[in-house]
Amino acid sequence: MPGLIYLILGGRQSPLGLLIIAACIAGYGYGLIFLGSLAEITRCAPPEHRAETVSTYYVIVYLGIGMPMIAVGYLATYVGLSAAVQSFSAALIPAVLAVLILMRRLPSSLSC
Repeated sequence: MPGLIYLILGGRQSPLGLLIIAACIAGYGYGLIFLGSLAEITRCAPPEHRAETVSTYYVIVYLGIGMPMIAVGYLATYVGLSAAVQSFSAALIPAVLAVLILMRRLPSSLSC
């Protein structure tokens, strides 16, 4: 979420340094989420289905990355790139908060 906040601020103020910081923070967060979720998928998948499970995971992840970027690009043709990125980032913050709340409510003993 800090990466999203920096993207919103960086788009409004437009200093290059702030946008670079936003990209680094967002990339770091994405990397941690990707690493953790892939490790969990690999751990939980039965050995005889691990390859197809991981392949499906990659398809879902790439759709989850690609489709929003296409939507932002489409929105940018109407409102401009900076406004599109800011709007998308601002729209994601409630979704991130909802996921965090849901994750805290899940039992910690939930496993494969």
